[in-house]
Formats: sequence, C-alpha cells, structure tokens
Amino acid sequence: LMRRNPGQNDPHGPFATGHGISRHAELRTKLSQAIQHGAAGVLFINDPYSVAKAATDRTESITKAQAEIATLADEYLAAPDAEGDKVAAARDKLKGAVDRWKSLKASAEKPEDDGLMKFGYAGHNDGKKGLPSFHITQAQCNEMLKAALGKTLSDLETEIDSDYQPRSALLPGWKIQGTSDVKQVRADVSNVIGVLEGEGPLANETIVIGAHYDHVGRGGENSLAPGSTDIHNGADDNASGTAALLELARRLSSRPQKLPRRLVFIAFTGEELGLLGSAYYVKEPVFPLDKTIAMFNMDMVGRLNDDKLTMFGSGTSSRWEPELKALNEASGFKLAFKPEGFGPSDHSSFYGKKIPVLHFFTNNHPDYHRPSDDWEKLNVEGMFRVVEMLERMIIQTAETPERPDYIEVKQKPMAQRGGNRPYFGT
Repeated sequence: LMRRNPGQNDPHGPFATGHGISRHAELRTKLSQAIQHGAAGVLFINDPYSVAKAATDRTESITKAQAEIATLADEYLAAPDAEGDKVAAARDKLKGAVDRWKSLKASAEKPEDDGLMKFGYAGHNDGKKGLPSFHITQAQCNEMLKAALGKTLSDLETEIDSDYQPRSALLPGWKIQGTSDVKQVRADVSNVIGVLEGEGPLANETIVIGAHYDHVGRGGENSLAPGSTDIHNGADDNASGTAALLELARRLSSRPQKLPRRLVFIAFTGEELGLLGSAYYVKEPVFPLDKTIAMFNMDMVGRLNDDKLTMFGSGTSSRWEPELKALNEASGFKLAFKPEGFGPSDHSSFYGKKIPVLHFFTNNHPDYHRPSDDWEKLNVEGMFRVVEMLERMIIQTAETPERPDYIEVKQKPMAQRGGNRPYFGT
C-alpha cells in the first residue's frame, strides 16, 4: 500500500480537499478495506510524490532562511550604535535566523524523506481484529517491483495519476514472513477549562468556546513531511486558535458587567488523535449539554489571506448566517459559508449532541502538518480581526433572549479513523 492518494498535485482531482488530507488517504481507511477483502498482512510505503515534495520544501526553506539572514544582517548593521536596545534586538533576531538555518542544513545533510514511521502509524489496537502492518522503504519495495513487474513505485504512481485506476498486481516469486507484537501503554491527558459565570435568569445556560492545543510532535502518523523527526510547532494548527481562545477569555473577563449566560472556555487535548478531548467533554460535561446553547470553535485562524474566512457550521442554526453577515459589515472578511456541522475539528463532537456550532478557519496552506508551520508566518493582525468578530458573536449570542435553534444538516459524519475513535482532526 502506498501512503496518501492519487493526484496529490491535482487541485481538481477526485481526492482533492480544501482542508487537510482526504479521508481516503488515511492508512486506517486502507487497512479497513484490506481486512474486508481478507488480507493477511500489509506492507506500506511512502508515496514518491510526498518524498519528492519534502525534498523540494526543504530546499526552499533553506533558500528562504538564507534570504532572511541577509535581510536581518542588514538591519543589524544599520542599527545605530547609540541605541543599544535596537542593536540587541536586531542581534537576537539575526541569531534566531542563523539557528533556524543551521537546523535546516543539518536536516538536509541527513534527510529522512523516506524514513520509517514510528510505531503506531498503522493504527491503534482497540482489541478488535487488526492486521500485522509493517513500513518498508522505497528501496526495498522497488527491489521487489523491478524483479516482479519491471517497474518502480514512481512508474506505478505516474500510471495511477494518469487515469485514477488501480495497478494492483501479484508479485510472483516473493513471499513475506515476519512476526509482530503489541504492548498498549495508556497515558493521562487533560482538557483545560475556564468558566465565566453569567448573571440573571439565563445564567444556567452555557456557551462553549473551544480550541485544541495539541499538535503532532516530531511528526509520524499525522505529519505530511514523510520521515521527518523535526519538531512540528503547529503555529497555525493550533497555537493560533489557542492564543485566540486566551485573548477572548481575557477580553470577556474584563467586562465590567457579567453576560446573561455562562461562558466556558476549553482548550482541548487529543484533537489530532481523533477529537479525544472534545469527545470526552460531551460524554462527561461540566455543565449540562441540554443547557449548552452553542459551541464556537477556532482551529487554524492564523493565516488570514486576502481576507478569506471560512465558517463551518453556518447551517446548524437559522441565525448564524444572517448574524455573521451583519457582523461582517464592520469586519470586512470575504466569508465562505460551509453549512455542515460535522467537519474537521472539535465542534463536531458538540454538533453530534444536537448543539448549534460555528467553526472559524482561515483556510489551508502548504505548511499544514509540516515542521515549517512556524510563528513567523502567522498573520497576527488577521488573528485579532477574527477574535474581534467572534467576541461580538459571543456577546450577541449571550445577550439574545432566545437560544439559537438547532438544524440538522443532511450530512454523514466523516469516516472513523481507527478503532472506536472518530477522526475529524486537523
């Protein structure tokens, strides 16, 4: 099995998606199909396109880092000697740029674009039927393919991309023998919750504002940089949403007058592993779900470009779209409305409990789930604009006497990612 999906460079292909990777690209989806078709085991391989792109991205990152050093060096040399603070700040910025360049160069000297993924990439054993699954290198796979078919992985990928048809084939003369064993280790992780109590007859009703604070660590399962063990900082996904959550809590807690309804701020854990934090909250809520009138979510709100802001869940209440349009007269966004309530983040858990939701998203970018998603690329001014609009939306929802109505949008939840864990995560 090759990772990912055909036509990754085709924005209009059958597997193209505007946010994240296609669910059909998930290895767990492929393993589920293999089980249904009676497979005894699976060998999976990094797809050539992703490996080649990782090399190209690394080269581009080094070039950009060199250009940044040149720019910051000029700023450092131009800083007046008499202004010590400016000289020190320019020196620190230059040192940071040099350190980033050194890190990129070190990675380039020992590239792991076709590196083997750490244990767990193929899925988590939940006690149900599974498959022995092993990751092999492209070199190992090509040795078998050339001998049996006279082709390489790149040849097969090119053929598949040309017509989106499978090239499954027996490999005569080859057999696989191996053993596998699994030891489960459980760990405790936590949601972080803050509460602003309301005041008045509606104070027992709750509005949830959320953002996930986890990311993908040093790559692996959810990384789009094959083999990378560099830190994936996740500045946009989802430090941007977490920062916005904290800023909203600061602003709303500074109001001299309490709002009529309770506000619950939640930094969710485990979103990247399958909405674990939000799924747990709706199972064990701090405040009753039947008194929770709305959930507002922020996931990847740090890359505002050309004023485009996507609103998932706009059809989950009849109030959302007209209210957003009215609020946007002052905000000036180019709003894209996505009516569905099930989607790529923690709001899905609440929508599954018949709670109207809105998910704020500034759209995808080439650094998504890669080590290059760093703070320097954030549009901080754009983040403030998102926060300002959501703050007004929260206040309006809290102050309107009638709670938002719930609308069931005709859409199926996204496919399960593995075991009994639903996956919508970014």
